Amino acid sequence: MRFRAATSTLKRCGLLSLPIKDWLRGLEAYSPPSGEGIEVVLDLNESPWPPPESVIEAIVRALRSSNRYPRREDVEPVREALAEYAGVEPRHVVIGLGGDMVIEKAFQLVVRPGDAVVLPESCFSMYPFYARVNGARVAGVTLSERGEEWVLDWQLLLEIVKRERPSLVGIDNPNNPTGSIIVPGEGELVELLENAMRRRVLVVLDEAYYEFSNVTYVGLTEAYPNLLIIRTLSKAFSLAGLRVGYGIAHPELVAKLESLMPPFLPKPSLYAARAAIEDRGYVRRVVEVIVSEREWLRERLKMLGLKTYRSSTNFVSFKPGIDNLEEKLRERRIAVKSFRIGDYKIVRATVGKPRDNSMLVNALREVLESG
Repeated sequence: MRFRAATSTLKRCGLLSLPIKDWLRGLEAYSPPSGEGIEVVLDLNESPWPPPESVIEAIVRALRSSNRYPRREDVEPVREALAEYAGVEPRHVVIGLGGDMVIEKAFQLVVRPGDAVVLPESCFSMYPFYARVNGARVAGVTLSERGEEWVLDWQLLLEIVKRERPSLVGIDNPNNPTGSIIVPGEGELVELLENAMRRRVLVVLDEAYYEFSNVTYVGLTEAYPNLLIIRTLSKAFSLAGLRVGYGIAHPELVAKLESLMPPFLPKPSLYAARAAIEDRGYVRRVVEVIVSEREWLRERLKMLGLKTYRSSTNFVSFKPGIDNLEEKLRERRIAVKSFRIGDYKIVRATVGKPRDNSMLVNALREVLESG
């Protein structure tokens, strides 16, 4: 009888009678886009090619011992491989389930309810998401269109850091969804880091598209313990479905982030990561094709009269030209993603295989001609 009474009371009170944090009320779960009926998948910036056979063989080896938790000897070779690839010592590397997890732990480490977090007004969606999860308020920095680039107002960024005294600054470089390099240069980044260090601010620099941009500031992590660089194996390394990312930072910051990480990472992901890093020839070939196809796609979009932007990533962004372009392409079994930056609406299309890109161009031509 007591059990029935308790159950009845729970039903009557409902879940929202629990002490849920005020800033989490109304937060909705992420719902992955449906792939049903989609033939050309260009909406999530994944690699269009699967991992090489060497990675698949490594995953199979991992599955054979997946009744056991990963041991140190499963993890440390991956850390060493990532460190060697990034040009740092292993103690500078923290591994997570995707770059998302490293970002999440950075927010958990330094962001308190009510803190300011400084972000570009349009950036990788997990940054404003984790700001909200941690009860922070976002101070946005303007992105402006300048020719075929998007430019971050760097002076405004420095002023906001001085005025707001945030706990964290996040910058994705290249920027997602524009594809533009938005850090002007090393001198400007050092100025930000110096200002941030005086105010005890963590700077998170997201280099998820490093393999396509060849722009990195890894060399600053030894001198600036308030700098965390995010990398991922989801793009160039074709491991989006296995969720492997890593951070590069001063060893003291790495140790703090490690203390927040779950005790185990999936064995198949660890084995896949090590094999993918070791098979860099495959990655280089994939990147070369994607960069070539990216420039081909940009030129074809221009020929259709669409304003496109230079990209240092595996995607192309452009102005849609007409309303509801995303929906009209979806009707033609092609998935892209729309975004708003200030008063502008842009469309982001991942660079696919040559056939995918040709199908996108043909569908765009058809949609634009039909109005």
